[in-house]
Amino acid sequence: MDKISYALYDVACEELYHFVAPATSLAKDVLLTTLETNVFKDFESNTELLAFKENVQAAISATTSPQELIVALAGFDFLLSIVPVTI
Repeated sequence: MDKISYALYDVACEELYHFVAPATSLAKDVLLTTLETNVFKDFESNTELLAFKENVQAAISATTSPQELIVALAGFDFLLSIVPVTI
């Protein structure tokens, strides 16, 4: 089964997240779920952070390719690496 390995680095917080998903999953869906679970979990109580979260989500949703996703995230100080893994 083919999988995709993702490494997401949050430059502002100096946090690295690594996760793996099936190759059939859309990268932006996997990323939105990971960000919601790990990065954005406490943003609801802060209006400024909530606006940031919504802007990141909108930018991710507008992407149509992994390369666009990498560029969109870089604009919000996130670095993303995507590596296909064949087992």
